[in-house]
Amino acid sequence: MALLSVGGNPYSQDPGPAEELFFGSVDGVVHLRRSGGKWQTDGRTLEGLHVSSLLLEPASGTMFAGTHNGGLYVSRDRAQSWDRCPDVEQEEVYSLAMAQSGNDLRIYTGTEPAHLYVSTDLGKSWTDLPAVHEVNGTDKWTFPAPPHVAHVKYIAPDPINLDTLYVCVEQGALLRSTNAGKTFDVIFPDPSTDAHRMSVPRGRPGSLFFTRGDWSIGKEGMYISHNGGSSWERMNDRSLIGYPDATLMHPEQPDLIFMAGAHTSPNVWAKERTAEPHVARSRDGGKTWHILPGVPPDGAEGNIEALTMNTWSGGYEVFAGTTDGNIYHSGDEGESWSNIIGSLPAISKAGHWHWRERMAAA
Repeated sequence: MALLSVGGNPYSQDPGPAEELFFGSVDGVVHLRRSGGKWQTDGRTLEGLHVSSLLLEPASGTMFAGTHNGGLYVSRDRAQSWDRCPDVEQEEVYSLAMAQSGNDLRIYTGTEPAHLYVSTDLGKSWTDLPAVHEVNGTDKWTFPAPPHVAHVKYIAPDPINLDTLYVCVEQGALLRSTNAGKTFDVIFPDPSTDAHRMSVPRGRPGSLFFTRGDWSIGKEGMYISHNGGSSWERMNDRSLIGYPDATLMHPEQPDLIFMAGAHTSPNVWAKERTAEPHVARSRDGGKTWHILPGVPPDGAEGNIEALTMNTWSGGYEVFAGTTDGNIYHSGDEGESWSNIIGSLPAISKAGHWHWRERMAAA
């Protein structure tokens, strides 16, 4: 079973290619099932809620759903029914992540305004981690769209050290904690950074991959650090992908990276009449990149907002979801793609899916 959402866990592991896919849409959690080689809709829950992020704890089957208009929810019956998590007070939930070592399991969620919560009992209770607000520069945190309030866009636990945690605040800062969220440090030097995604490769201590969306000031792209964030090197600019966001790094092959995004910033999509999205792949740890053909196909306009990877022994597959309600799939390392289903509710970060309305009104 695979999960596809903007701010959730983008990795799953099955015995083989997934037979089920749950995705977070602007109108609930949609369940897809593969039958006879074709994907079909097999139900929807949380209808009316814009689901931003999904996470599954595989041992218990507990699933979490963050929404943009209703807070955080938990399901303990394979997404058949859901309960609101009252300890998370914010209505706007952007991100979910999980860290585990033995019996020590931690679920994190990030909200707007920018709060970070942790649960150590599978979502029965949640604790706000106030240290996120105790770093320098929080007075400069903002966001271009009303109400101009920053949010915790993405959470990346270190795959080896349970107490190390990276938090992307959009727009504000890239943060790191080495003591399970008791304190945080800013580890990217630019103020009010449009922090999108952090990827931490397993087995490569000190290596960090970070994407930022600072298109308007010409500092967008993927950045790499070889020393745990003490210094950074820009790997690419808008000539590859102008507004990079969704990123995948194969859990067992850290040189294999997928990155998706639009050609321009979202506030330009309506003027350009397209997001001009692309997916790029690197096989050498980001040194060189190749734009993958066929995803989306020529003429597609909606942005690719989410990627997810399902792995098994000796193979993997990638799914991509768009603001036009299409889901694409590749089972051959990104060489070819198929539109497995369309005319679905959009997969969208916040209001990105409204760009066509703005285009029509222009």
